[in-house]
Amino acid sequence: MAGVDSTKNIPNDHVILILDKHLQMFPLESMPVLRPQSVSRLPCLSFLRDRILYTQYHNSKEAYDDFGLTTTSEWTDLTVSKRSAFYVLNPGGDLKDTQKEFEPIFKGVPEWDGVIESMPMELQCKDALQSRDIYMYFGHSAGQAFMRGTTVRQLPNCAVSLLMGCSSGIMEAHGEFDLNGYVLNYMLAGSPAVVANLWDVTDRSIDKLTKYMLHSWGMLKKKSNEAPKSLVQAVSESRNQCKLGYLIGAAPVVYGIPVYLNHTQ
Repeated sequence: MAGVDSTKNIPNDHVILILDKHLQMFPLESMPVLRPQSVSRLPCLSFLRDRILYTQYHNSKEAYDDFGLTTTSEWTDLTVSKRSAFYVLNPGGDLKDTQKEFEPIFKGVPEWDGVIESMPMELQCKDALQSRDIYMYFGHSAGQAFMRGTTVRQLPNCAVSLLMGCSSGIMEAHGEFDLNGYVLNYMLAGSPAVVANLWDVTDRSIDKLTKYMLHSWGMLKKKSNEAPKSLVQAVSESRNQCKLGYLIGAAPVVYGIPVYLNHTQ
């Protein structure tokens, strides 16, 4: 792949994949040339344009011209508050190991709110997606059992979302029609980035990967002298943390753009 140096990971050197219905099922992010890099995917260029405009508006709050673009040419990466998070942990009550791994960590952050070992109300999750900066789901699939896709799709804004269930990011083709999948509802609602799995995963392996990802991104404790990393970089670095690095480790992908944490808010 021209222009990509596979021997090193350059900060802020990001690749965005726009894949057709024949390629989207493949974990191209785990190809040797891309695996060390910061790589995310988007359905089409209009989604990328929306997120660029959202980032510009979010960072500058300046007036837009007639074409919907800001007058400034200086780019600043999108940041969200690490203190503004909502979690849904083991809503089905059968992922005991996952709950044991994350419950003490999540309860140890007083600013966070969430639901553990019980099915949340749709209105509760709807409010969290709109009012919080980060939404984390640890359960089966992507949470369709309590959160309808139409509800998500109609939100005026949507938090950065981590959907760590089995096949939470799968996109299905229906003949000549465009791809469709539950994760697309989050993109249509304006979520800057969504982490989701392309296929089924085992709980202990994906838990280990997720925990490393949260540490690397900065959601959990990290060394003060470490350089800030985007969510996409954190996912990339976490792939080899489980034993099956090219099976479980290749399942998580990021739909969206690089998002960083604001540690001062």
